[in-house]
Amino acid sequence: NKKAVHHALQNPDKLIKKIFLNSIEFYFPIAYYVYPPSFLRLSQHPVMTRVLKDCSTIEIIQSLYFFLLWIFAILGIGYSIYSRSKTKGLIILLGVIFIIIAPYLPFLVFIKHSRYTFATLPFLSLLSASGILVVMDRFRKERRV
Repeated sequence: NKKAVHHALQNPDKLIKKIFLNSIEFYFPIAYYVYPPSFLRLSQHPVMTRVLKDCSTIEIIQSLYFFLLWIFAILGIGYSIYSRSKTKGLIILLGVIFIIIAPYLPFLVFIKHSRYTFATLPFLSLLSASGILVVMDRFRKERRV
C-alpha cells in the first residue's frame, strides 16, 4: 500500500509509537486495565480493582506468560551479543526467521483478531529458549565451582 508507506516515511515518530503501543496491547493485554484511557469510567477505579474485577484470567495469564518469554528472550539476545563467537549460528538462524516473520509482526496487522500475529510466537520462543539455556549454563558453571 503506497499510501501507508508514504505516511510511515513522513511520520516515523507516529509509526514507532504505533509499533510500541500495539506490541504492548498484543503481548500484555493487562496493560489496558492498568493504564486505561483517562476518559473511560474504568480509569476512576483503583488499579487492583480494575485488574481483579474487570480483567479476565486469560488476559492475566497471557500477560505473565509473555512477560516471562520476553525476559528470557532479552537474556538470550544479551548473551548472543556478549559472546558472538559461541552463538554465531543462533544469530544467523534468528535473523533468517525474523526476515520470514517480519510481515506478520503485531504492529502490521489488526491486533486482536488476527491469526497472523501467531507467526511472531516461534521467533519469540526461540529467543526465550536461548535465554533459558543461558540461565541453565550459568547455574551449571556455578555448581562446578
